[in-house]
This record gives sequence, C-alpha cells and structure tokens, in this order.
Amino acid sequence: LQTAAVEGFAKLLLHGRIDAEVDDVLLGLFTAYLHPANLTAHRLRQCLSFFWQVYAFGSRDNQKRIAGLVPGILFAYAGHGLMVVDTLPAVFSQLLYLANPI
Repeated sequence: LQTAAVEGFAKLLLHGRIDAEVDDVLLGLFTAYLHPANLTAHRLRQCLSFFWQVYAFGSRDNQKRIAGLVPGILFAYAGHGLMVVDTLPAVFSQLLYLANPI
C-alpha cells in the first residue's frame, strides 16, 4: 500500500498535478526514500530513485525547491531519531547531488 501511494504522489508531482503542499509531499517522499525501514522495499526505492532523478533534473526550479527542503529533511531525521552518523553523509550527498545545477 505504501509503495502504491508513493508511486501515485510521484506521478502527480511529475505531471504538475499537486500545487498545494508540494514541499510536504516532497519531504515525505524523501523521508520514505532514505528511511531504514524501507531498505528492503525494492519497488518503493526503485520508484523513488527514478522519481528524484527525473524531478530534480527536470527543471532548475525543482532543484531550488529540493535545496529549500534541506532544513526540513534534517529536522525530520533528527526528530525521528534517524540521524545517525553513518547515514548522515548519504543524506547530504544525495541532497547535494539533486540540488546541484550542473
């Protein structure tokens, strides 16, 4: 059920069908993507891996939106006890890659 919901939100975002609360949806998708409980949810992670690439590099505005989510993502991870030393570099690396306007 979670994978179907994630896939649906990803498709809606890619097609520009969500106007309100976009940052909240993106934050939820990013949290689901890197959450330790989803490490074995291969279809969910595959869907989100594809989504983040297409969304981020689809427009510069999307990259700016992702860059603006960094504080919220770090707060979410710290608030849920997910901010551990070994995952912190992975989170930062992924965010920098997605927000980099190369």
